[in-house]
Amino acid sequence: MSGDGLAADSAGNIYFLDANGTFDLSFDEKGFPINGDFGNSMIKLSVNSGTLSVADFFTTYNTPAQTRSMPTWAQAAKFCCRI
Repeated sequence: MSGDGLAADSAGNIYFLDANGTFDLSFDEKGFPINGDFGNSMIKLSVNSGTLSVADFFTTYNTPAQTRSMPTWAQAAKFCCRI
């Protein structure tokens, strides 16, 4: 979040940006990424029964396309380090 802290609202929800990561392309029954990978998303956390959990999220329309085009670590190392 560019050096700033987390944001919160009067209901106790916490908001933050999860950037530069992968985004799951499969979703659970609630519409959330199945493995919990919310890369490049704005995330809303809430506390229910003493448990912190993702209540909602927003990601841009092109995040799935960016995730599909991301190189693997091996591909990136080969390019970067000329292996």
